[in-house]
Amino acid sequence: LPDLPTGGATGPTVVAPTPDDGVILTATEMQELERRNVLRALESCRWKISGTGGAAERLGVKANTLSSRMKSLGIERPRSS
Repeated sequence: LPDLPTGGATGPTVVAPTPDDGVILTATEMQELERRNVLRALESCRWKISGTGGAAERLGVKANTLSSRMKSLGIERPRSS
């Protein structure tokens, strides 16, 4: 088995299907998988997008890239009550 990345993530680890599993995901399923992953990263760092410990760093992408993905996935920061 390949080594799984070790990050600062908390909670249960969910392993996505790999091509070796014989599972083929549709484009919609892949988009939903990415959406849940981005949301998980944002929630784990209290919606901090950039900088040390931010969601972009956890996801291994630039903050501008994460912002663009959030927009394309329809992810907005929840309003404080």
